[in-house]
Amino acid sequence: MTFYIIADDNTIRAMDAIDKSKTMMYGYKMKYFKMVLRFIGWCLLCLFLALGIGFLWLIYVSNAKFYEDIKDNPISII
Repeated sequence: MTFYIIADDNTIRAMDAIDKSKTMMYGYKMKYFKMVLRFIGWCLLCLFLALGIGFLWLIYVSNAKFYEDIKDNPISII
């Protein structure tokens, strides 16, 4: 989620964004993995029917929505 963190706050340093991304993804890695697996069929369909354009849109929009969801609902690290 580093690129989305930098897009939200362009004054943050790269290593700080990576650390924030690691912290943000704590507890959400399996959810993200399941989301990616769920889109395998859609990705194949997009590649064959839309010549890859739909595939790019699908991946970027899904990742952005996932970022928005975990940004608003962080899991506290104890």
